[in-house]
This record gives sequence, C-alpha cells and structure tokens, in this order.
Amino acid sequence: IDLRLPAGTITALVGPTGSGKSTLADVVVGLVPASSGSVALAPGPRSIVFQEAFLIAGSVRANVAFGTHAATEQIWDALHRAAADEFVRALPEGLDTIVGERGESLSGGQRQRVALARALVRHPSILVLDDTTSALDPATETVILDRLRASLEATVLMIASRPSTIALADGVVFMSGGRIAAHGTHHELLAQEPGYREIVEAFEADRSGVR
Repeated sequence: IDLRLPAGTITALVGPTGSGKSTLADVVVGLVPASSGSVALAPGPRSIVFQEAFLIAGSVRANVAFGTHAATEQIWDALHRAAADEFVRALPEGLDTIVGERGESLSGGQRQRVALARALVRHPSILVLDDTTSALDPATETVILDRLRASLEATVLMIASRPSTIALADGVVFMSGGRIAAHGTHHELLAQEPGYREIVEAFEADRSGVR
C-alpha cells in the first residue's frame, strides 16, 4: 500500500469482499499494526464508526458523550453534523430519552447517526466510516458528508458499497487482492478502470434487485 490522503478530504474505499478494505481501515485507526513500512498521521484523535452501530442502553446523551466530558452544546453540535439533531429533538425526552438495549427504540439509520455523533464529539483528525451510512437515504447521507466536508475538521476514509455514496467522495481508492489497483475520482475510475466499473455496476445491480 502506498497512499497519501490530503487533510480535510473525503476518500471512498471501494473493492470486492476480501480485497483488504477493512484491514486498511483498521491500520489507519491503529486497531491493527502495520507489519512493515510506516503510517504517518496528522496529530489528533482517530475514530472509527462501524456499519452495525453499537449503542448502550442509556440515554442519547450518554451514548454521544460516552467516555468524554462533552457539554450539552458540544453534544448538539455533534448531532447536527451527523444529521441527527432533528430526530433527537423530536424524541419524548430529547437528549435524555432512553434508547434501550443496543438502541432498540431507534431505527437502523438513527442508530448509525447517533454512533457517528459519538465519534464526531471527539473532534477526530482521522475519521473512518465502515459502510456507516448504509441504512440512510441518499438525501440524508449527502447532508452528512456535506457537513463533514464543510467543517474541514477530519480527514475521512469511508468504506462504501453504494454508488451514490462513492460519487460524493473527493477521491476513490479501488482495492483488489490486498493492493491499491487505482486511485482517482469516481468518474475517472469509471472511465479508465474496467475492474472498478464492473464492481460499481455490480453494486448498482445488487441494490436494484437485478440478478
């Protein structure tokens, strides 16, 4: 792997199952050490948000502030950037609404956004999203990525399998067989990389139910 991600950009990580996407993401956030070479990161916290959002059985406030001393204003700011503030305000007790075991009282998309807010309240310099917005509609997903980009606070690396998500990124890293096969914009790779075009078309067919 030889990769440089400019600070403040959003990069989509795309590839077939087993191509190394999750391993690369784990190396970036420090969950897995690099077996050789080096990883140089901007100073600051690193956060990762997984597709299956894990929430504790407490309140929205407790879930977002978990492990920090975040003030109410900071929690609301993180919820806003995760496009979660509106639905949280509509809950019976707002921030103090109990979400239940693993967040059972919330929808899948709501759980993902609360988990994202928990990462954002830490003001990470590196934010890895492991198909984190998969349960969201495209409009909400666009709002979230636009807000992340506008803040210019984090460098975002997102594993993505939805064409609409991939197209929103500043750049795309296409992985195959544990290596980077291509790196460019979504439109550049569609035009120049047959393997990339094939997998994006497969993503589109899978989501439309075509077999």
